[in-house]
Amino acid sequence: GGRGGGERTQSWRDYPALKKENPKLQEFYDALLQLPEEEKTQFWEALRRELPNSFRFCGSKGHALAVERLLRTRYIPEIVKIEHQDGRPVDPPKPVPWYPDELAWWMTTPKNVVRKFPPFAAFQKFLVSETSVGNISRQEVVSMIPPLLMDLRPGMTVLDMCAAPGSKSAQLLEMLHVGEESRVRKVLRQFAKEDGLDLGEETKDEAEADLEADPSDAGRATGLLIANDADYKRGHLLVHQLKRLSSPNLLVMNHDATQFPSIKLPSPEPNKPVYLKFDRILADVPCSGDGTARKNVNLWKDWQPGSALGLHVTQIRILVRALQLLKVGGRVVYSTCSMNPVENESIIAAAIERCGGLDNVEIVDASDQLPGLIRRPGLKTWKIMDKSGRIWSSWEEVEKFTKESNDGVIPGRLQSSMFPDPEGTKLPLERCMRVYPHLQDTGGFFITVLEKKSEFKAKPENEAKEATQSNGAAEDAAAANKRPLEDDVDMEQPAKKAKTEEENSAATTSEPAAEPAADLAAESSAEPAAEPAAEPAAEPAAEPAAEPAAEPVCRWRIQSEGMPILQGYVGETRVVHLRKKETLHKLLIEMFPKISDGGWQNFDEIGERVRDIGMGCCVLRVEPEGDDPEWQERMALPLWKSIHSLNLMLPKEDRSAMLLRVFNDTSPLINISLQRKEKKAAEEAQQQEEGQEQELEDIDVEDIPTPEGDD
Repeated sequence: GGRGGGERTQSWRDYPALKKENPKLQEFYDALLQLPEEEKTQFWEALRRELPNSFRFCGSKGHALAVERLLRTRYIPEIVKIEHQDGRPVDPPKPVPWYPDELAWWMTTPKNVVRKFPPFAAFQKFLVSETSVGNISRQEVVSMIPPLLMDLRPGMTVLDMCAAPGSKSAQLLEMLHVGEESRVRKVLRQFAKEDGLDLGEETKDEAEADLEADPSDAGRATGLLIANDADYKRGHLLVHQLKRLSSPNLLVMNHDATQFPSIKLPSPEPNKPVYLKFDRILADVPCSGDGTARKNVNLWKDWQPGSALGLHVTQIRILVRALQLLKVGGRVVYSTCSMNPVENESIIAAAIERCGGLDNVEIVDASDQLPGLIRRPGLKTWKIMDKSGRIWSSWEEVEKFTKESNDGVIPGRLQSSMFPDPEGTKLPLERCMRVYPHLQDTGGFFITVLEKKSEFKAKPENEAKEATQSNGAAEDAAAANKRPLEDDVDMEQPAKKAKTEEENSAATTSEPAAEPAADLAAESSAEPAAEPAAEPAAEPAAEPAAEPAAEPVCRWRIQSEGMPILQGYVGETRVVHLRKKETLHKLLIEMFPKISDGGWQNFDEIGERVRDIGMGCCVLRVEPEGDDPEWQERMALPLWKSIHSLNLMLPKEDRSAMLLRVFNDTSPLINISLQRKEKKAAEEAQQQEEGQEQELEDIDVEDIPTPEGDD
């Protein structure tokens, strides 16, 4: 066989490295930025280098610091022992100098080396494990900047207009929950004191907790984040990223940001509608992305000046809509991963002009924020390169060329709002912030903080400065390129069966099935306040157990995601206190450890407690004792007691991550119940096979012809 009759040869070859050159790109930015010759060389050298590998520790501050401490004490001492082939030591991860509390880190070793080089195997496993459970976010350093400039506080209502893939939304969500755990514990301590209970010595976090920071719900976070994206598929990716944080204060929307709807709220007067206004809005808009050339190498061959020109109108519309949705005194942070003023300073100027000027919208001076961040001021004058590569200094120059040399046709998608004011702008555009690759070894980025001073009615586009739009620009704006995804975001999500509305509906307290849930709150004077307006983003805080049990067992169990909210309302009759590290290891490594027939004796300080406590859901309070630096974090985990065994009700990936983090244990989980089933199935299969063989042996051989029978 074969095609053509010849033998097919196997030949392998390496693809040549992409040449990081683009004459138009270099010509444009050399003319635009006007950097000194030495700095210009540094700029282009940095833009051609591979981007540092960066990540951020997530969750509550106490928990994030605990995971960060593990990086310092366990993994960095091993990384510094690794050497390059030429004998140079590997540069270990270091804290990003301007990120608060040193919770963001980066390293110059490329990601592909960390993933594949054996000496990094333990560190890579740590990164993957903690990322899977939401303790680490793999995020480019410059993309961490915009949320930090929003001055976001608990209790605020926040909108992320172009949220996918979700790394910035995760930062915003964490900020809404800042201090929540310590506030809740402080409130619980007050309830316990009223009940005459002693919860031991008050921790430092509890003592410093400010109950007035978010006072309306017994310490729980009451703010709301609406994370929106116009792309439906990226919206699913957004949910996948944010569900790791298990926050009930999240709403994900799929809507065009340029026409984001006004959300109507209940009004005491039907004739006077009330609409939701936001305290903070992040407008991290779609852009040409030329600041990402360090990680998106295809930009070197694909970059064209028309990429930015076609997005100009869309970016203005998004920013104007953001300012309309903002409360007076609220902040919008506008950002792009582009260095082109067509997408940056010109957008700020055009949006402020459409909104009525500086009396209504102010550019905030944020130079005193993030003091370790090296930045450059925004541009007051700039040039524009059209689709054909011609560079223009002013709109007047374009108009003159159009009338005299181009038969009245405006060249290269240009329009007036792209250019600076010829008389010199009165706007303090120097308050905008530009981050260049050579300043701190980052990508290119642009950020501006705007504050709304008063309500306004935005001018229609045809009355604004940028009335003229050339052919093709509208189509490009409508088909705006989305920002490139973070490298570590997994685009392939497992298909899941859609749940019906009936499956998702929760039982009300008037239903008989819900009544036993009250047993969990026995002996606690704390009563849950009304839930926030936002529905939970993922699972309900508590759900019925798979197998309804006979009374007096409560057939409801607390989900691990809902534990931070509900654990404070559970009375001591359903609480188990664990203090020894070894005891937690036994519960983590084995899925269903046995407690019947004396098995409870293997559980040290909790043995008698789990033997005597009633069946059903319990709260396992982990209260470490001793001086082990890796055994200091307090936790509350859901524990289920059945007739014969215990089950720490955590997802397998959470178990594995905790085993690695607390015990440096990468052993596979033990599931004796599953092993028994597999053993039984194997025995049954063997018995069936032996039975079939026996049947063959028992066949009556008398009817089979033999040589003797032929005589």
